[in-house]
Amino acid sequence: FMVLGASVLAATVFELNLTNVSVVLPYMQGAFSATQDQVSWVVTSFFVGMIVGFAWSGWAADRFGRKQVFMLANIGFLISTFLCGASDTLTSEVIWRFGQGFWGGPLMPLSQALVLDSFPRRQHGFANAIWGIGVMMGPALGPTYGGFITEHWEWQWIFYGCLPAA
Repeated sequence: FMVLGASVLAATVFELNLTNVSVVLPYMQGAFSATQDQVSWVVTSFFVGMIVGFAWSGWAADRFGRKQVFMLANIGFLISTFLCGASDTLTSEVIWRFGQGFWGGPLMPLSQALVLDSFPRRQHGFANAIWGIGVMMGPALGPTYGGFITEHWEWQWIFYGCLPAA
C-alpha cells in the first residue's frame, strides 16, 4: 500500500501542476511584464517537457528499473517545482516549467506500472481504481487550488504549496 499511496500522490501532484497554472497566467504576465503570447510559453514549455519525459521514461525504466527512474523523476520534479516558484524572469520560468514537465512526464506511466507491479493480477482493478482517484483529483482541484492560493498569497505559492507532496 506504500507504493499505491506514493503513486496516487505523484499522479495527483503532477495533474495539479498541469492545471493550476492556467489560473495564474495573468498574475505571471504582470509579474514578468510579458504579453499574453509570451506568458503562454509557461504552459507550452510544460507540455513540450512532458512529451519528452514520456518518451524517455520507458527506455530509462527498462535500463535502470522502474523504481529508480520513478524516484529520480520525483526528485527532478520537486527541484523543478521549487525553481518554478523561485523564478524571477519569464525565461527562467519557461525553462523550469519545461523541467517540471520533463521530470513529471514519467510520473504518470511509471506510477501506474508500479501500482500494477505491487498488486496481484486479481486486484489490478482495485489498484487502478485507487490510482485513478489521483488522476481525477488533480485536474479537478488544480484551478480551484491555483485560484485560492493566488487570491490569498502570491502566485509562486502554487508551486511552493505542492513541495511537501512532491
